Amino acid sequence: MKLRLRISGFTLIELMIAMAIGLIVIGSAIALMVSVMRANSENMQSTRLTQELRALTDIVARELRRARYNEDTLTFVGEARDDDNGDGVVDSDDWQPTNPFDAFTVVAASGNDDADAATVDGSCVQFSYDGAENGAFRTIARTLNNGVGAIALGRAAAASPACANVDVQLSSPELNVTRFSINYRGSNVVAGRTDTDWARITVEGRLTNAPDITRRITETVRIRSALFPTLAPLPPATP
Repeated sequence: MKLRLRISGFTLIELMIAMAIGLIVIGSAIALMVSVMRANSENMQSTRLTQELRALTDIVARELRRARYNEDTLTFVGEARDDDNGDGVVDSDDWQPTNPFDAFTVVAASGNDDADAATVDGSCVQFSYDGAENGAFRTIARTLNNGVGAIALGRAAAASPACANVDVQLSSPELNVTRFSINYRGSNVVAGRTDTDWARITVEGRLTNAPDITRRITETVRIRSALFPTLAPLPPATP
């Protein structure tokens, strides 16, 4: 009696189908992993960009809040109407308080309009404050170097530098600032009260190594030191 041995297994076609299914599963898993890694990388770049823009906006905001500060504000308290400056004439120059740091100028430029007719819109601001390190008179503006935008500060002792003469970079070298806008409102009456001296800062940019991600940060800053009021003429000094 002869015994027949039956050998069972997979045919070549079945192996090929199994391999194809395996490759599809592995490919899908790899694609999912790559997608997750890419999304994680983009999220980290977006967070980094937001942090850079916020830090830059905070630096500019701190500078603008100090505008007009004068350490000698009590000079004219109790001032009598006499010839203080010695010119032989008693006039407003002798009793009207003056602040050499009063000026707050936004250099108007197109492309920065906020659709508010009451604001002055530009990408360069000139201001000053008493006690500032390396010069009381300051200018903050956007600069462009080899196609990469930055925010820079200019400082001087007697007058704010021109917008093109800013040399201290405030923004990170890893940040490409594509927009810098200052929208300034000097005075406005709202609901019976005077809403005075605020500036809206807008900074937009991207990382130099991730140009596809763009973010924008906006912050409104109130100038802490107001303009000196115009005083009525004081009576003559008592002999």
